[in-house]
Amino acid sequence: MNHELLEMLIKNFDESPMVMAMADGSVTWYNEAFKRAFPVFEKSARRLLTQELEFLYDDSSSAILGRFTSRTFKCIRLSSRNKALVEGISITDQKETLYRFKPNLISGDEIIEKISVVNMELASVSRELSRKNREIEESNKRINQLLRTDFLTGCGNRRYFTERLEEFCSRYTRDNNKKFCVIFADLNKFKHINDTYGHDMGDVALKMFSDSIRKIIRLEDVFARIGGDEFAMIIECSGERDCRRFIDKLRVASSSIRLPGTEHQLSSSFGYVVSEGTVDAQGLMKEADEYLYIDKNKIIS
Repeated sequence: MNHELLEMLIKNFDESPMVMAMADGSVTWYNEAFKRAFPVFEKSARRLLTQELEFLYDDSSSAILGRFTSRTFKCIRLSSRNKALVEGISITDQKETLYRFKPNLISGDEIIEKISVVNMELASVSRELSRKNREIEESNKRINQLLRTDFLTGCGNRRYFTERLEEFCSRYTRDNNKKFCVIFADLNKFKHINDTYGHDMGDVALKMFSDSIRKIIRLEDVFARIGGDEFAMIIECSGERDCRRFIDKLRVASSSIRLPGTEHQLSSSFGYVVSEGTVDAQGLMKEADEYLYIDKNKIIS
């Protein structure tokens, strides 16, 4: 083949895989791009051209320039698991043929290998995303817990209590054979504690009162500080007698508390209501609050 033509092709298509062969498939030349595209056949390019590649020529693309004839082609690599078509152009002078493949040629096996690598990378990203999602879920749980926790005593807050009370009302309305009681409690003379011993001692009183209740209630019960020195509980019970016995335990426990460094003995008031039939959360809270102040007035007077 004309060496000037070959030099021109190399100059203009140096990134394209190119190979030159005789009519019998004997290879007379190939470039570096061809070696990169077909590394396995670097030493047996003839086999590649005659056995591994099946050429499909487009005769309608045939063009003649002097003694050279060019045609576009598509070829299939027969031994590849992926039978993707590779496009290119051939230029022949009847003795030798130059095959120029499209740049960035990737074999079918290489495609599969790259897909496998991508799949592994995607799996790694998926695992990382799953880990991040778990971290986010845990953070959200922690945030929700903090939003429903009283920062001073560590028990639930008003939001937590009202949400749980709504749950109890919905569940026990469907099952009238079960009952629960709503108990409100507060410290007597709490303003006196703050005025006499300071607000820090008032905080100590709230914590000690809260701790005394925690020792009595069960894990399935609901306990919350709903504001100031006011606390609320939801307790499963069999009826009023059961609820009163429970309150007596709470009253005894809180009355045994003496504020550190003082002679002040804590005392507390309680109000309660037992669920009956269809129950309403706001109605139960209102009734329990009313009985709380009845009990408080009795103790103070």
